[in-house]
Amino acid sequence: MTELPRDDRSFTTARGPARFAACEEDGVPGVEHAAGGRGTLCGIPDARVTRYRHLFVTRRLPTLRSRRSCGRCRDIVRR
Repeated sequence: MTELPRDDRSFTTARGPARFAACEEDGVPGVEHAAGGRGTLCGIPDARVTRYRHLFVTRRLPTLRSRRSCGRCRDIVRR
């Protein structure tokens, strides 16, 4: 039989939107991707990306840093 942890945590309280680290493909500046376990959500291998210390944000238009988000990563995150 499965028991709940003693501090009243459960799967229902753990549900929430997933958050992904931001990364950029090496040699292709200006487009941020969502970093997954082995690369980006859109399929770029981990060896070809630089990860950043901020979260991936879905945005179509460039920001002050002139970055926009990858369309495929944006669609996957919004599902």
